[in-house]
Amino acid sequence: MEKNIAIIAAMEDVELDYLKSKLENLKEVNYKSFKFFEGKINNKNIILCKSNIGLINAGIATTILIEKYSPYCIINEGLARRIH
Repeated sequence: MEKNIAIIAAMEDVELDYLKSKLENLKEVNYKSFKFFEGKINNKNIILCKSNIGLINAGIATTILIEKYSPYCIINEGLARRIH
């Protein structure tokens, strides 16, 4: 079984577009209300995940990503928090 590297980001157009452009054999997968992008960079399996904005969405997306892909590494890209 090949190892998957997962990268989670809230916004596709701002945070994931560059990485998507680097994926070879790009495949879009919709699974349990989340959008995933599968492909390879430098011969490594990469899974990109659009989690949508918010810590709760990021947590749910991470759980679903682990359930579906069992990655050995997860990178959370671009976390922001609004302070009132």
